[in-house]
Amino acid sequence: MAKVDKKALGSLGEAEALRYLKGEGYCILQKNYACKHGEADIVCQDVSGVLVFAEVKTRKTLNFGSPSEAVGKSKQSKLVKTAMEYIKTYTTHLPEIRFDVIGVTMGLDIDINHIKSAFIVD
Repeated sequence: MAKVDKKALGSLGEAEALRYLKGEGYCILQKNYACKHGEADIVCQDVSGVLVFAEVKTRKTLNFGSPSEAVGKSKQSKLVKTAMEYIKTYTTHLPEIRFDVIGVTMGLDIDINHIKSAFIVD
């Protein structure tokens, strides 16, 4: 893979994550949903109707750990607040929700690691 800046790499990773989720039967509701609390890379529904807030992390190599390891407590907290704002804005009831992390490694091959229920809300 040619040299790619971080923003472009992130966009490529998100595109791969979207392709993967669609292939798994997910219904994509929004990409890059932003509010005052932060951003959710992908908001979608799984095949059973669960509302999923997915954080996508992309890396070229695993030299500095897996992409999914980059979603720490601070990012988790922002994602939860963002999800609550989304729910308040777009739904009429509290749906079943889940927070997933999709790690995309884009070396010679593209590897996608989808961690469902990557973290639990306290």
